[in-house]
Amino acid sequence: MMYPRFLLLDNVEDKGMVGDRVRNFQKAIADLMDQESLPYQIIMTTSTLNPALAQEDYIVGPSYSTQNRTLKIQGGAIRS
Repeated sequence: MMYPRFLLLDNVEDKGMVGDRVRNFQKAIADLMDQESLPYQIIMTTSTLNPALAQEDYIVGPSYSTQNRTLKIQGGAIRS
């Protein structure tokens, strides 16, 4: 029987980890998993990405900012 090698860390900054601690944690996870030879998947959401990890090997999908928001609200709402 095979078990999935999967980890989901959802926005670790919400629970007290900030700034350098968050970026250090991300780097520690990446360094540890870079040594792994078996397939794995880690999903980590963050608002403070470690710049050393901002490369195609680690990032999937778009990056969001004030100019590129996650919620796309369009004009033309219905008025009653």
